[in-house]
Amino acid sequence: MEFSSEEASYEFYKSYSKKLGFDIRKAYRHVYKNSNEVLDRTFYCARASKNGKDKREVNVKCPRAQFRCGCPAKMVVSAHHSGNFRVMKFVVEHNQVLSTTRKIHLLRSHRKITHAQAARGVQVISSGVVQGHEATMELLNEFGTVSEYMITPYRTHHVNVITYDSSNDSVVCSCRKFTFAGILCSNVLKVFTIKDVLKIPDVYILKRWKTNAKVGCAPVIRIDEVRDPKEAVAVKYQDLCGLSQQVITWAS
Repeated sequence: MEFSSEEASYEFYKSYSKKLGFDIRKAYRHVYKNSNEVLDRTFYCARASKNGKDKREVNVKCPRAQFRCGCPAKMVVSAHHSGNFRVMKFVVEHNQVLSTTRKIHLLRSHRKITHAQAARGVQVISSGVVQGHEATMELLNEFGTVSEYMITPYRTHHVNVITYDSSNDSVVCSCRKFTFAGILCSNVLKVFTIKDVLKIPDVYILKRWKTNAKVGCAPVIRIDEVRDPKEAVAVKYQDLCGLSQQVITWAS
């Protein structure tokens, strides 16, 4: 089997993998030194080879899943003998459970949108209305650096108005969740996404959510001399409980 170009061979192997239910990726290739033209290419199953050594700490709360399992499936094409890319090696065996038809679109090499969906997205963005799965956003007013957006959650009639100032990245939502709970609502995060604010401003990260939240707190004042022996035992037990919790936290 021969193909006119490297991209044609990749599209063939991608359509083949989509029918069977596995993900693929591009691997090794050799090129001409002068023209940078591809001589051969190897396409692997996405779960080929093994994961590298995990260099993080030993005690990890949420360890990363081992995705690669050494799957031998691959296709090797070469253009050494002629101008076309000829299949030199094709391995069909897998050592993994293949995906089902309903989940194949979630694999990385098979994620795509149709031309109609892309055209609809461009039309919606150009009209000033941003529609997502959970909410619809519409630009109400814009005065200099201040912009007002109206967000309607998915399948509801409740409307929130968000005011954003690009000069200092300040934002106010009509739901007032940050005022009452100290956490930014999803409406504010949507506005930050539209405005390309990649980092939440420090003013919206309260000290209670930081790792040094307890720094600067007033220490608990205890009476060193306790006359009642039972009360002394209770105070000592409470101190030991606090120390044990700190040791457990450091160990985890």
